[in-house]
Amino acid sequence: MDKKNPIAYFCAEYALTSELPIYAGGLGVLAGDYLKEADDQRLPVVGVGLYYNDGYETLHEVGLKGNIQAPHVHTPPQDYGLSPLLDENQSPILIDVPIKDKNIKVKAWKWNVGTIPVYLMDTNVPQNSEEDKKITDHLYVVDNETRFCQAIVLGVGGVRLLERLGINPSIYHMNEGFSSLLCFELIKNEMKNQKIGFEDAARRISRKVVYTNHTLVTRGHDVFSSELASVCLSKYAQELGIGMDEIIKLGVPAGSSSFSKSLFALRMAGKTNAVSGLHAQKSAEVFPHYPMQAITNGIHVPSWNKIQNDNDFWAAHCANKNELLKEVNQLTDFSFDDRALLVGWARRLVPYKRPNALLEDIDRLKKILENSDHPVRIVISGTQHPSDIEAKQFLEDIRNTIDSKLKGLAAFLPGYNLSFAKLLVSGCDIWLNTPMVGMEACGTSGMKAALNGDLPVSTRDGWMQEVDFYGIGWPLDSDKINESILASLENEIIPLYFDRDEKDVPKLWIENMIRARHLIKDRFSTARMIKDYIEQLYLPLLSL
Repeated sequence: MDKKNPIAYFCAEYALTSELPIYAGGLGVLAGDYLKEADDQRLPVVGVGLYYNDGYETLHEVGLKGNIQAPHVHTPPQDYGLSPLLDENQSPILIDVPIKDKNIKVKAWKWNVGTIPVYLMDTNVPQNSEEDKKITDHLYVVDNETRFCQAIVLGVGGVRLLERLGINPSIYHMNEGFSSLLCFELIKNEMKNQKIGFEDAARRISRKVVYTNHTLVTRGHDVFSSELASVCLSKYAQELGIGMDEIIKLGVPAGSSSFSKSLFALRMAGKTNAVSGLHAQKSAEVFPHYPMQAITNGIHVPSWNKIQNDNDFWAAHCANKNELLKEVNQLTDFSFDDRALLVGWARRLVPYKRPNALLEDIDRLKKILENSDHPVRIVISGTQHPSDIEAKQFLEDIRNTIDSKLKGLAAFLPGYNLSFAKLLVSGCDIWLNTPMVGMEACGTSGMKAALNGDLPVSTRDGWMQEVDFYGIGWPLDSDKINESILASLENEIIPLYFDRDEKDVPKLWIENMIRARHLIKDRFSTARMIKDYIEQLYLPLLSL
């Protein structure tokens, strides 16, 4: 690994700034954290992704004051700070990418994460048809044909772009199956350079390919009909000089006729990892022939740390909490008592995360919240895709419940993004995490919260299965989630939070906060994660 032979990190989304709308959730945030850590460690890494001209289309929300939250407006890439990749004549570098029965033109934009370049490809090029210009308009489009075309642009186009720039990666790190089609281009190059056949080339490229699986949720694994894959790859098959059946079979499960990019990635990669210990166990049940190493995700501590003074932890936390409460007041027109225990839940609104878990027994919850001696308040936030009917229903149910039964006691906060996430994970007192056990591959919002002293209240899923809760937080019973939350609040959390000394300081609570913070710094940082990547994934392949 060096600057001429870096690690090429391929991902469909990157959270580079809050304003640049090319990320949807945790995968993009993790990708951003990975690049920041790579820069801190001066690792030779390049990022490869797509530039979405119209960003990630989320459901337009109505603010708590009744105002419509503004939808994303198309903004020129340069206005975000992106630079076009230009050749020696100061013209855009254009890459030919075979899609369906023709070559389309792809340009690229550059973003720097410190010393780490990130190349974002874009099909909005004058030489392309109107249809092809729109291939990279949106992140995670619903239309399967467009999604497959995006995968070709990211995978095949990404490898070709790096070649055009004179970059010869030592490792190609694929994040999710979306980027797996890069393997076709690697096979093609291996066939040409080594004068070998397709199957031999497919075996050889595994020595430089790493695959990280980030989810076991079905909708996170794109599956396409073989007919659609054949149409989209027809031009590419001609370039390879290989029959379409031989190409497609690499991604087709036994007894199926569908092409799975995730299965293709598993078959191509020399090293594969899951993103937590429990995720690796569950992966073995789903993909028994493709064992995954467990490398638990981490967070980029400097990016998420808002405790500026460890010597006065409580004062620093209270300042962060007041900053969040000020935002709540601006969004809702009512003020939360800063002495109240503040409960936070914020992430994507999807069924397995159970965003309404806290709201199932409203009468009992309301009694807890309205206790004037020991007040409790709730903030909930999240994102959802407009095509996700279940998520839309969650949003409506949560808002209706809060407006009709918990007004002034709980708030749903619209506009959840990277900046808002930092406000939430640093300003709450406890961080509620309610996924069904076995469904959350890792989850990192709880790490960010614990780093800032927000104590975890969570099911034992993802990374939380690796944590001893004693003296840090409270485990939840996944099978009795609402009862477990309310009982923990009544019997343990609230009494501890309001156990104050003569200066109104919760000393035992603060001890838990400090332990939670040290846990994250010691075990769940991207510094540890990248060390594991290097030792368990990259170096073993490079030594072959």
